[in-house]
Amino acid sequence: MAKREGFTLIEVMISVLIISTVVMALYTMNGNSSFIYTKSVQEMESNGYLSFLVANKKYGFESDSLDMDRLLEGYDLEDALRKKLKTIKLKIAYNELYTLDMSEFDVKEDAPDEYQEDQKEKNQASMVFEIGKTSLLFEQKSNASILRLRVP
Repeated sequence: MAKREGFTLIEVMISVLIISTVVMALYTMNGNSSFIYTKSVQEMESNGYLSFLVANKKYGFESDSLDMDRLLEGYDLEDALRKKLKTIKLKIAYNELYTLDMSEFDVKEDAPDEYQEDQKEKNQASMVFEIGKTSLLFEQKSNASILRLRVP
């Protein structure tokens, strides 16, 4: 029998196939992790802008279209950051989800007079709560939403 001194063509082809499969799997994992990282950075930035909306009592309970800089009026910001925020256009969309009418808990007619007068002084009007969803809709970023409670 002849002495074997190298690899056969089949062995080389199988090893190249295995190596290329491993390399493709690594590229896919790298691409997926890069996408997930980019998406999470965008969502964190959008949620940061959403916190400004919560702190600003002027906006959020109506739909509006504005610059991010207008949302941050009254905040002391660096000039470079304010210039960056002026370029960000956004829409605020408010959707009323539920209205809770608490009038069933008003003072009953058959309650004692002293109790009725005491309760009327405490609750001069029926409480109506409105639960809504405020969404920040960006042109080039991921959107963010928050639930809001409006008390009259």
